[in-house]
Amino acid sequence: MPDVTQILQLIEDCDAQAAEKLLPLVYEELKKLAAVKMAAERDDHTLQATALVHEAYLRLVGASNGENWNSRGHFFAAAAEPMRRILVESARRKQRIAVSGAAGRKLFGSAAPFPYLEKTTMSQFADYAVASDDYDSTRVPIGVDAILRCFARTDVPPREQTVLEAGCGTGNYLQALRPQVGSLFGIDFSDGMLAQARAKLGEDVELTCGSILEMSYEDGKFDGITCNQVLHHLDEGPSPADDPAEWKASGSPNVTRFINEAYRVLKPGGAFVLNTTTHEQLLDGYWWADLIPTAMVRLSCRMPDLDPLTQILAAAGFEIELIEADLDGILQGASYLNPTGPLNEAWRAGDSTWSLATETELTAAGERVEGMNLDGTMEAWLEAREEKRRSLGQSTFICSRKV
Repeated sequence: MPDVTQILQLIEDCDAQAAEKLLPLVYEELKKLAAVKMAAERDDHTLQATALVHEAYLRLVGASNGENWNSRGHFFAAAAEPMRRILVESARRKQRIAVSGAAGRKLFGSAAPFPYLEKTTMSQFADYAVASDDYDSTRVPIGVDAILRCFARTDVPPREQTVLEAGCGTGNYLQALRPQVGSLFGIDFSDGMLAQARAKLGEDVELTCGSILEMSYEDGKFDGITCNQVLHHLDEGPSPADDPAEWKASGSPNVTRFINEAYRVLKPGGAFVLNTTTHEQLLDGYWWADLIPTAMVRLSCRMPDLDPLTQILAAAGFEIELIEADLDGILQGASYLNPTGPLNEAWRAGDSTWSLATETELTAAGERVEGMNLDGTMEAWLEAREEKRRSLGQSTFICSRKV
């Protein structure tokens, strides 16, 4: 078996397989180095040693570009620098949460009829004032063609339509729709997400900070409305401290209110496109869902499944024209299949479900990922999980019309 110095030379020569061979040989020493670095941190830090090792390793080896490591010792000395940077970034992220958290978070179980209106962040459980910093690195718009096909079913050509994205986030969907749609509007409750949207969209799109449960637009303003992967943020559900099996269903009052509000601001005959995820897709449409199954069930408690959702649409006055699962789209884009992704805090920030996992669940998931990567079973396990995704998809598009 090649020793560390030989493998380092292969990495310098851009051997694509060398990095995979190196990690098992240096892992224990990197973990000791991480422990030393973390010992100097504050007691309330949340970064795990395993996550620090894997993230530092990816940064060091993935960005080496033929960097010369003269020896084993040189490699470990070089590894200390990305570890230091990661700890600094983690501390800064925690500080941003502390600054924005008191106003942006609310205890679960509030008796307020529409608690969403009391919050200064978009989500009932995820802090997007912080997540917005890394959001675009692990999130891409999917199903844009499906949205445009729904808009094209109306009497007004898409290039002449005025379209709203409700819960527009960082503007990824607005950016993708812009070349095909006449006039675009976006609304979101997160200042952080809207700042990212403004940076990429400029003045071409009218963006509003506000609640999608109580929009300031006049009746019948829009030819089309789309809402992408937002419904699970609207209603309350079990927190990481709660057992989802004991959670009493809420009946989705905020989802219902949003759909009624969308009906109000949509023109007669206009298209309403919901991009959501069914409960089956939640559990088996994401390879990593099996790592945090209880968190996935907590998330499912926060959103209606397909049948009750279509009932809410019909009760509001919408006529459903098409329901289509997207079997090809992957919400996390190119970063999705990263086999060590769950060990990376920024990677996990790309999907808010991770914020519903307890520390114990996160630790168990990290140890499982770490173990499978080290013993060589990750590839086969991931492929088995992906086979399920390819049959289900990660999202479902519901195309309806205001009648």
